[in-house]
Amino acid sequence: PEQALAIILAGVDYAHSLGISPHSDFEKIAPIWSGINAGRLPREFCLGLNGRPCYVAGPFDDEAKQNRILGALFQSVGEGNFDFISPGMQRLDTIWHDRFLPEVELLTE
Repeated sequence: PEQALAIILAGVDYAHSLGISPHSDFEKIAPIWSGINAGRLPREFCLGLNGRPCYVAGPFDDEAKQNRILGALFQSVGEGNFDFISPGMQRLDTIWHDRFLPEVELLTE
């Protein structure tokens, strides 16, 4: 349990560093960890995918949530510096121009 908690907390810290907060239910389940001290990670533990942040959209991640998370990644690490995986969606580089670049260009003018 100690190592599991350490991995979960490392993921939460990693997400926070990218401007992403955990689901609101995360605080509700905190009591299951009472009495458990986060252990040390068993080895060097890399988060993300191939050294880059990666957002895998879940089945309940609607377009608004995807936009919020992708926007946070765009702000924190920039275009082309993270991966986005969503079943059935087109490639990310074609989505960027439709979703974010026009808005970002307006903000920077």
